[in-house]
This record gives sequence, C-alpha cells and structure tokens, in this order.
Amino acid sequence: MENWKDTKNDLFRNAMENQWSEVFKTLEEDRGLRTAKVTATGDTVLHMAMYALDETVVVAAMVDLVLEDEESSERSYVLEAANVKGNTPLHLAASIGNIEMCKKIGGVNPSLIATRNEAGETPLFLAALHGQRKAFLWLHYLYMEIPGVSSTNYAHCIRDNKDTILHCAIAEEHLDVAIEIIHLYKDLVKRSIFNDEGLSPLHLLAEKPSAFKSGALLGRPFGHLAYHLLGDMTKNKATTKEELEKEDHKSCVMALKDACPVSVPVILG
Repeated sequence: MENWKDTKNDLFRNAMENQWSEVFKTLEEDRGLRTAKVTATGDTVLHMAMYALDETVVVAAMVDLVLEDEESSERSYVLEAANVKGNTPLHLAASIGNIEMCKKIGGVNPSLIATRNEAGETPLFLAALHGQRKAFLWLHYLYMEIPGVSSTNYAHCIRDNKDTILHCAIAEEHLDVAIEIIHLYKDLVKRSIFNDEGLSPLHLLAEKPSAFKSGALLGRPFGHLAYHLLGDMTKNKATTKEELEKEDHKSCVMALKDACPVSVPVILG
C-alpha cells in the first residue's frame, strides 16, 4: 500500500514537472493509477494532462493507451472520472480550448459532451462560457453525430441556474461564439429562455450596445433581434465542419512553418 502511495506521489510530481513521458510509462505499467485521484481537488492524471498543450503527442498517446487497452466499461470509467467539481477531463479540455483532446475524447465517446458537472455544465457549455470557439464547434458537430440528436435537443446547452450557452457567450462578450450559437441553435434562440434571475439573452445583449451596429429593434421577436444585432456583424451562417477542418489544417501548417522556418518548405493549400 505504501509503495502504491509513493508511486502515486511520483506520478503527481512528474505531471507537475511536465515529465509526461514518465507519466505515460507509469500509466502503462499500472492500470490502477489511471483513475487515481492525485490532487486535493480530485483530479486524475488525465485531468492534469489536459493542460499540457505543449505535450500533445505524449498526452494523445496516454489517451490512446486508455482507449485501446481498457475494457469498454473500464475505459468509460477512466474518461468519465470526475473531480470534486464534477468536471471530467473533457470539461477541462473544453474550458481551455484543448482542441485535440476535445476531438479525441469527444470522438470516441460523444455522450461525454453532454455530461454535467456539479453546476450542471457540460463540456460544450464550458467551451462557450470561456469563449473557446473552435472547441465549442468541434464538440457541437461531434455531438450532432449521435443518432437521434439534433439542434432542437438543447438540454446540454443549459446549466442548473437556467443560463444558456447564449446567456454566457453574451455576458462574457464572446461574440464570435454567440454568433455561432445563434446560427446553430435556432430553436434555443427562438424560445428566449429566462435564467433564475429572470433574464433572457436579449436582456444581456441590450446592456452591450457596442456589440452590434444595428439600431434597437424593440417589439420584434427575439430571434429576429438576435439575427440583426449579432448576425449582421460578420457572418450570416455558422462555421461548417468542413470549414473547421480547413482552419485546423491551416493552423497545423502555420505551426510547422514557425517551428521550421528555413529547412521545411510550407505550401498553404
């Protein structure tokens, strides 16, 4: 027991010091440590790995280790492990915009995209709350691939206090995300849901006149207002999955170009 405790402490220390290759070796050798709570807030090492944006390859290998080696029930248990706030690794990946982990975990188990934390927030919700547009879009499109799910199913877009993703995107002034929401969740917009404070997204939007160039359109339905106040700013449709893939490709090419500016010729396609 003491030896296992020491190993867990070593795992935590290596994660804190960004020694992810060592972390990978430990998880490879001891399956029990994959779900071990290694921090005071109940994070597993997979939670911690979501922040290792500079170690994408090793972290991806860690996730693959879980996905490929675990029995289906055990695999789900590792990916669904929640900390004291109820956040899974995917919640954290969405919050900070770790797009690769959103795609990898959300692609393997898209139902996790609608998993709620203690505040009733899903990973998709947190991506919108924190203005992580690309993470939000990837999670949206991955979730929409679940049979029977459509944009009229928006329960995963509302947290316990009845704030919707549109409430939060507007309140936090993530207007690029708000525009995507308006185009992707038309039914959510039309219903103009009120939160526990009696506020609709329109109330929040009205407090931010700098967010739009149209004049006030009082007396019109909320959907009409939203399209005019936000939709006429920059775009008239949501970013498609194909456009998102092109954005990711361009980002990868530019990252490669920055890493090897002289020796590697880069052609943007």
